[in-house]
Amino acid sequence: MRNRKGFTMIEVLVCIMIISCLSLIYLSFKPFVFKDHHMFMYDYWYAQIQSMLQSKETALAEDGCYFAYPLYFNEKGNVNRAQTITCYDSQLVVELGLGRLVEK
Repeated sequence: MRNRKGFTMIEVLVCIMIISCLSLIYLSFKPFVFKDHHMFMYDYWYAQIQSMLQSKETALAEDGCYFAYPLYFNEKGNVNRAQTITCYDSQLVVELGLGRLVEK
């Protein structure tokens, strides 16, 4: 038993405990976002369609993404101004005209 290579059970448990503690610390600093940018696109299109169907100005709520300016759609579905919307890990560009949403 001179050449004992490998870990004992206690060493393995200590390593697993250290890895789990480090992963908990990492996950606690990472912000949890319940809506990613793909769901935001559907909310964007839904608000745009609702403004066209109801023929009135509709606002889009800021939920999980950061807007520089409030985002409003007129009765034709056009946006009030072009801007860059920052979501959790990506940026979306709102273009004037048809109100197209493009991912950077």
